[in-house]
Order: sequence, then structure tokens, then C-alpha cells
Amino acid sequence: EVGFIFARGTAPVFSDEITDLIDVLSKSRYLDVVSRKQNDLYRLVQNDWELLKPSLMSKESIDELISSSIRVTELHRAAVLLRELDNVDRFISSDSEENSDLATLIQPDWNALERDLALASSVKDILESESKINQMAQVIDISSRISKSVEISQASGADPELVGDWKLLLERVENADSVDDVLKIVSELDQSMTELRDKRNPLAVLEFQYKSMKEKAEIQADYENLFLIDNALRILDTAKQMESGNPSMTRIDRIEVLLSWVSDMSAKIQDDLYSYNKDAYKIRASDILQRAKSLENLVELSLTKNRFLPHYIEFTETFNEKIDNVRDLVIKNDLDQADELVRDLFDEWSSVSQAYADDPLGSDVGYTADEIKRIEFRKTLDAFSNMVSTFYNAEFLEHVDEYNQKMADANQMIKLANFVDAESKILEIGDYLSEYLVLHDDGIIYDISFDAEKDIWVIAGATEKSVFDRRENLYVTVYNMDGTTHSSLKFTDTKQGDFFTQWIAPTDPGLYVVMLQYKDSKASQIVHVEEDFEYEYSAADLSMVELAREFDELESFAENFGGESFSENPRFASVINQIDSAFNDKDAKRADANLKELKTIIERYLPIRSHVAVVEAIYDDDKLIVSGAVQKTLAFREDLFVDVYDQRGTLIEEISLKDNSSGLFTEVVSRQLDSGVYVAQLQYHDVIVTDFFNVK
Repeated sequence: EVGFIFARGTAPVFSDEITDLIDVLSKSRYLDVVSRKQNDLYRLVQNDWELLKPSLMSKESIDELISSSIRVTELHRAAVLLRELDNVDRFISSDSEENSDLATLIQPDWNALERDLALASSVKDILESESKINQMAQVIDISSRISKSVEISQASGADPELVGDWKLLLERVENADSVDDVLKIVSELDQSMTELRDKRNPLAVLEFQYKSMKEKAEIQADYENLFLIDNALRILDTAKQMESGNPSMTRIDRIEVLLSWVSDMSAKIQDDLYSYNKDAYKIRASDILQRAKSLENLVELSLTKNRFLPHYIEFTETFNEKIDNVRDLVIKNDLDQADELVRDLFDEWSSVSQAYADDPLGSDVGYTADEIKRIEFRKTLDAFSNMVSTFYNAEFLEHVDEYNQKMADANQMIKLANFVDAESKILEIGDYLSEYLVLHDDGIIYDISFDAEKDIWVIAGATEKSVFDRRENLYVTVYNMDGTTHSSLKFTDTKQGDFFTQWIAPTDPGLYVVMLQYKDSKASQIVHVEEDFEYEYSAADLSMVELAREFDELESFAENFGGESFSENPRFASVINQIDSAFNDKDAKRADANLKELKTIIERYLPIRSHVAVVEAIYDDDKLIVSGAVQKTLAFREDLFVDVYDQRGTLIEEISLKDNSSGLFTEVVSRQLDSGVYVAQLQYHDVIVTDFFNVK
């Protein structure tokens, strides 16, 4: 029944029933454990459990099993009470001097309780003594609870007045004359802990505050506060785990005292992080500049050995410029950005140095952090190309153009260092090939699923048969992307032609071709184990991504609507080359300036004019004004249609209008447009004319 619930995906509907089921099973397991104890009182619980257990084993549904939870809970309560009773017995029987006074105090009540329980003949008798047993447990725990609270509070520098109150409680326990006196002290301690809990912030709020402060402390390299923050986060994590468990009162007290410290320290740490004085500034600025100088020294030392490697000198010159940028940021008092940049430079230096060490001549253009990423991404695209060549079949012919376009898009993204979109495009190509590069056979139907949790592949399907009197062999070969064999297996179908098998799956990222052979027929499926890209991108990387996306849009827009005016005008080739160079150098300012220039020349040189028709588009104050004229042979009004497209090539407005008898027209459309380049396109008979406008 549980299996069906999860298989059908209806577990959320049955969450209460599943929770109750887990509760019953957990308590039953505990009763199984305590039933091994050799004791008259435990034997009462054991006897009832042995009578109840067979009836639970025979239940045929979740509801039937849960209906027995009341009886199971009663037995579990009794077993837990007996555990507490054992703790009290051990406390009184101990020879410790620390326990002697309190043990003597509760001895009379303990003797009376023992006499009552000696006469117990059922679990009900044990439960009737529940309050007395719990009181005994509270009494023996009180000294330990208060002592631990005082110890932790003193170590964490908590409120001295609160520590003093707890010490007075501890003295009162030592001087108590009766059990009732001790129970009053227990109540006062519980009230004190409740007040602590009410005063502090909720766990979720504290966790959010400390995680935010940790980021700031890391940026400021404030190791003293980082130490305090890490301790606080560990305490919060422990508290969250305790919420889902059943901790002892001593542990609850301890965590509440620690959470009180966490709550109190939050404001102090926050004030410290935001009160950055002049001395602290100097210390942090000096640390950043020293790290930048260390990098500069490494660059200078490396030139002795590597200056003749491909483009190594260019890499070091660019790298030194970035180090100079760190110093400029420090001078401008932007320490956060300077610290982040110097960290990124250390990572880049490590990766590029390793690349030159591993394969000095591996890249014709030399290595940079971006070039290393390009190499890795291009390897993946090469693997796709080789796979298509190896497993190409006639069915893939109709999908070749779309596949080639996706590969071209991915190459352009990689060229422009738009690795964020390249990651998504590579996953998209993998999914596309897994869907369309497969080989079909009319006599075989099958599918493959991948259980990532168990690393198991499951293949199930059917073969076409004319005679249903025998089982037939099937052969499966799993190929890697390069065509090499990963694994193979042999199994049989049923007499009806159905088959099912599972095996341990390859887990390395990539595409795997699963070729199934039945007699002389073959069919394939492709499993895509997606790559989990682990690259981290800075704010500068993401800004370059936005510029790269805009460049792709503008270039495609100009090609689609500019026609020959775009391809034959050398101004466009010149600006595009400058943009490519800016992306290659990762120069956001230069790329942005060149993109603005591209928009300007699109607006200036791409409009299509004709002596038959002309259109003009002006955008101002959230109003689009479309005007123009058409040449007429007869003086009568006509319906005209102007389409407006944005730089993504999306049709955003279809304007219907009428000209006058002279062929002149004007139309005003109220609409708020996003920044970018737009084109207004008028088709008059067989003539198309356009006008471009730029919304800033």
C-alpha cells in the first residue's frame, strides 16, 4: 500500500497517515528492544506487547494498523516511564557524594513509590504512577540542569544577573527540606528558560542574520567575528536538529542558554561589522595590497621560465592590468570590490599556471581563465559532432539543420565568453540528440529510465511476434559518445514478447547510445546523463553575459531586416570586429560603447527606401509616431499595414491605418517600449520599406 502511494505520486495527500504509521512503527521497535529486559515491571509491558504484536502483524492496511496506535502508545509510555525509573534507581544507589543529600531527601518518597509498584499487576498500574515517576526524574535532574546552565552562561559571558539567580536556585536545591521544595525550584527554572526563549529571535531569523553577517565578515577578512559567527551557526544547526527529536531537559536548557548568547551577540557582531574605523580600514587595505603584490611577484618570476610560451607575455600584461585595477579600487575606498577581484585573480592565476604546466603548447592563442573554459566547452561540442558522425542514420536527416543551428549558437556563445548561456545550450543539444538521433524499428518498442538515486538503468518494452510459444534472446550494447563499447548484456523476453531488465548505470556525464538487437532488427535509445557545471561567475562575468546576449540579438536583427545593406556595408564588419575583440579581452566598457555604435549605424544605414513608398518611425514620450507616403496612380484611399518588431525579432505591434487620397499617412500609437532598436516595416503591394528607431 505504501508502495502504491509513492508510485502514484500521492504521498502528499497521505502525509498524515504516513506520519502516524512511522510513529507506530518507531514505538513498536522500541517495545521490541525493552522487552529483552529481565525485570518484573518490564515483564508486564512485555506480556501485553507479545499479545498485541501478532494482531499488528496481521493488519492488511495502513488505516487498520494506525487504529491500534492508542494501545501501542500506552505501552510505549509505560516503557519510557520504566526507563526514567531506572535512572532514579541508579541515582539513589550511587555512592557519589554529590548525590548523597538529594538522594537522602527523596528516599522516603522513593520507598513509597517502590512499594506501590511492587504491587503492580498491569501496565495501567504503571501509568497511574506516571506523575510521581516524572517528579522523581525532575528532582534528580535539577542539580545537573542548573549547574550546566551556570557553566555555559559563564563561559559565554551571559547576563551576570541571570547567572546569579541560577546560582541561588542551586543553593536552594542543596538546602531543600522536601521534594515539594525541589519541585518549586524546577518550576522556577522552567519559567526562567521560557523567558529566555521568548526574548530571543526565532531560529529562522537568527540563521538568516548570521549567514548575512558571515558574507560581510568574509569580505572584510574579519576572522575574529567569523569565529563567533561559525560557532553561532553550529549552535543554530544543533537547535534545528533538536526540534525534530526528543531531547532531554538538560540538553534543552543547554541549547536555550546558547541560543540566548547567539541572540545577544547578533547585534554586537552586526555593529562591529558596520562600524569600520580608520585603523580597521588600513589593516584590510594593507592585506589586499599585499596579496596583490604577491600576485605581481609570481607573475614576474614566471616570466623567466615561460616568456616564450604562446601568448604568455600577453597574458601577463593583461593580468598585471587587472592587478592595477585592484590598487585603483583600494584608492577609491571600494575594498569589497578590490577584495573580490584579488580573490578572483588568485583563482585565475592558479588555473592558467596549471594549464601552461600541463600542456604548454595546447592552445594557439595561449591560456586565460576564459580560454580554459572555451577549451572545455569546445571539447563537449566536438564530442557531440563525433557522436552524430558515428551514429548518424536516415531518420536524423530532417533534424540536421536545427542541430547545426544549435551548434552554431553554442559556438558563438563560447566565442563571446557567454558561458552561462553556453551551459544551457549544451544541455539543450544533449536533450535534442537523445530525442532525435535514435534508431527506430517497427518491430521493437522499448524505453529506458534512469534511477539516479540507485544508479540503475531500467529497460522495458516489447517485441513483435507472430508465434507466442517461445522466449527469444535480446542483446543490449551500451556505447559511449565516441563509439566505444561501455557495456553489454543478454536477456530474454517472455513468450508474449514483453521484456524488462535493469543494470548498474554509467554515471559520468555524457550521452550513452543503448542499442537493442532482436533477431535481425535493431533499435536504439539515448540516455543523457547531464553534466553538472561547477563554474562560478562573478558580477563582471554576468555583465558580459548581458552584453553578449544583446550583441547576438542585434546581429541577428540586422541580418534579418537589413538584407544587402547589412552584408555589403563595411561599417558593420568593422564595428562587429571591434565588438569581438572587446569580448575576447573581456572589456565591458569597450563592448558597451561598440554596441551603442552598432545601434547607431543600424538606425542610420539599414532603412530600406523606395520611390514607390516610404515610412518613418519616431518614438517620443511613450508615443510611437508612424508616418509616410505611397505613390498612387489613382487618387483614392487605401488600407495600409505597418508591422513593428523589436531587436529580438518579435512582432510587438500591428498598425492598421488608411492613407489619404494623396498617399500620405500618419498614425500615433501610445505604448511604453523597452530600450533597444526597433524596425517599422511597411509592405505596399510588392514593395517593402523599413525605418529603424532606437529607444534609449
